[in-house]
Order: sequence, then C-alpha cells, then structure tokens
Amino acid sequence: MRPAFSLALLATLSCATACAERVPGEEQQPAQLHDALTAELAHAARPLHPTEAGFRVDARAAQPGPFRALGAPLTARIGARDDAPITLDAAGQPITVTRKSPCGLAYELRHQALHADAPHCPVGAVTFATSTGLEDLFVVKSLDHQLGYDLALPDGFSLALEVPGVAVVRDADGRAALRVTADRAWDASGEPIRIALRVSGSALTVHAPEDAALPLLIDPTFLPAHVPAKLRKRHTTTLLGDGTLLVAGGTVGMGIDGTFERYDPERGTVTSLGALTKPRAGHTATLLRDGRVLVVGGSG
Repeated sequence: MRPAFSLALLATLSCATACAERVPGEEQQPAQLHDALTAELAHAARPLHPTEAGFRVDARAAQPGPFRALGAPLTARIGARDDAPITLDAAGQPITVTRKSPCGLAYELRHQALHADAPHCPVGAVTFATSTGLEDLFVVKSLDHQLGYDLALPDGFSLALEVPGVAVVRDADGRAALRVTADRAWDASGEPIRIALRVSGSALTVHAPEDAALPLLIDPTFLPAHVPAKLRKRHTTTLLGDGTLLVAGGTVGMGIDGTFERYDPERGTVTSLGALTKPRAGHTATLLRDGRVLVVGGSG
C-alpha cells in the first residue's frame, strides 16, 4: 500500500458526510431548534426510492473517489412505518434492525428524509442516508419509553460494544460487518448532552440523562465496517509501520474529540481503539522509533 494513497484517502474521509458545525440560536423554541438541527444534519441526504413495502436507499458518495474504494456502500430497505424492520446490507449479509418504537407511526417523505412524529407519541423519528451510512434521529419528548433497537443477526454473527458510543456487529470469523454509533445528542436548548449506548445480547439501548431538558434530539448512525465511526476535522493522521493509519482527536460535530481509530485500507476495515488522555484538536502526532505515537499540543 502506498503512503500517498493512504493520506489522500483519509483526507477524503474527513467529514465526508453532514457534520453539524453549529447549533441554531438559543432564542428559538425547542421545536424550531430541532427542525433547524435536523435540516443541518440531513442537508446531504441521499435519494430515497419508494417500493411496495416502503423505501430503499444506498448510502454512497455522489462522486467516485478513494473513499468508495474502501468497500461496498450500505444499502437499506426501510418499511413504511417506524416500527417496521430496517434491513441493512453492507457486506453481503442482511442484518435486520427494528426500532423500539412506542407508536408505530407511518413515515412521511420530506426532502429525502423519512419523518414519523405525532403530538401524542413520546418518541418521533427522522431517518435518512448520507454518503456513508444511515442516520436515524430520535426526537424524544419523554424518557418513559426505552430507546434503541433489536437486531436479527445471521448465524454466527455477534454484537458487542467496541468503545463507548460505538457498537460493532462481527461475522462468524470475527470480521466487522456493521457499526452503530450513538454518541451525539442535544437538549431542548440545542446544547450537546452525554448519552450512553449499551448492548444486551442482540439488543441496543440508548440512555439519556434523566434531568436533561426535553425534547431531546439523539443521533444514532449505522455504518458499514469500512467507514470511520467519527468523521473529523483538525485531527491527525499517522501512517504506521504496518501500512495502517492512526487517526486521533480533532473536532467532531460541535465538540473536540478524544478518541482514535485505526484504518486498514488493505482490508477495508476500521477499528475504534479507545481514547486519548484528553480531547485534542489542532495537535501533532509523531511516530516514534519503537512504534508508539506521541500526541502533543493543540486545544482541548
């Protein structure tokens, strides 16, 4: 693998999808805030195609480039209601995901996004595809209902938490097939809040603080294994001796991030590794002779 290709590849990966950089002004009402933020997140949504059973969408880049060489795009078949199964195919094996929906609302297609919401329902949904994956926003008016998904996995597949906020589905040989991230959420004022993603068997649940100002907007995302869990700016990319790339820190959405991931362009896989001692952006990363990477400086 040539270093020049690796570095060009990571430049393409950085913020290849909609990266929300700002929150609308606090003078707006919560509904207006969430509408504006949803529009910000979904501005690069891929076209949805109606089918007899619902909708189909391919999460792929509009133009060819190094990013598309990593692997097959994620294809999603979405039912007509928000409690209907979503079938995801990223590696030739379909994985069925069913949202824990309290109301079973019919979707309405608006501006390449599927909306399911009603005044009486404690949790609404906005679903759309970007150039990298499927985003499934929760609009949470009450925390009395469990948030999350039930997955139907092929034989031999498993679901586990890879790092906080990132779950991974692996095939029978241990290769990553699908990632689910749930690490971004905003309260009624548009302020980011911390949430937790938990795994129990083949179920995923998302937990928000009980004292958070409602309504909340929570942003779970489904990604194929070759796509980074976080799309960054002001991060570092370090070419390691084995030809893989270590990407660390940077800004993700509206905050500074402290996680790092390893990309293997040869195999087309991404692995979330953990966290730095503190979040950093605009820092430096230097590969040392013993193979370690020294990260210093920046803001955070």
